[in-house]
Amino acid sequence: MVWNMPLEAHSTPGKQSDNITVKVDPPIELDPNKRYELALTQLNAWNSVFNIDTDAGYNNNTIAYRNTAGDWKTVVFPDGNWQIENLQAYLTQQMDLNGDLEYVDDEPHPDIILGGNYQTMKCFFIFTNDFAIDLTLSNFNELIGFDKGVYEDDTEGQYQVDITRGVNAWGLHCDLVEGALMNGKSSELLYSFRPNAPPASAITIIPPHLIYVPLKNFNMIRSFNVRILDQLQRRLDLNGEPVSVMLNLREIPTSNIAE
Repeated sequence: MVWNMPLEAHSTPGKQSDNITVKVDPPIELDPNKRYELALTQLNAWNSVFNIDTDAGYNNNTIAYRNTAGDWKTVVFPDGNWQIENLQAYLTQQMDLNGDLEYVDDEPHPDIILGGNYQTMKCFFIFTNDFAIDLTLSNFNELIGFDKGVYEDDTEGQYQVDITRGVNAWGLHCDLVEGALMNGKSSELLYSFRPNAPPASAITIIPPHLIYVPLKNFNMIRSFNVRILDQLQRRLDLNGEPVSVMLNLREIPTSNIAE
């Protein structure tokens, strides 16, 4: 029979939930004549990484639009996890508050439409009544795939949308393991995944097949740390939303140890 031991890590309210250190009491004593490995069995978190975040220094929250009268109005997007349709809805709301939204039969008809072309994976703008958009005031243009500039004609972005700010995958790292390669270099990566939930929704990851990573050489485990990073090993700030990580520690079966 192979020896197994479950390990758990849970974030503490008020602290960084993407970086958790757990004290193991009593410590786990390991046989120095045996080898061990670790796998993720379940991760529970929230898709709460902001793509517009002033505290993180992204500088990507400000644009301006021009109305029919030629007046420029500044729009500042609050910090949050935004999708294209949410950006359009907020822009329309701000135009309404500024008295720049036309209604037809009680239905709003904004003179600036920001949409997505799912065939080209690019955003586009449609303008009416001499409206225009200024994308020079921040790095907001990078989220929607546009060069900085002032746009007043219907146009599609020069680049594919980068609404996640380059975050293509999440990685669970644990300081107990080593050996997983990232860009050809050894790392503490335990498991990599893409969030399976929309923004502001719960994420549950249960690997269909456990992937074990070799443990570092320990005689005793007194504590361990787990961190959530992106594929470039940048911190993913989950804004304090709760995280729970379940792991399984086991002896490497004799049949799996290379001679």
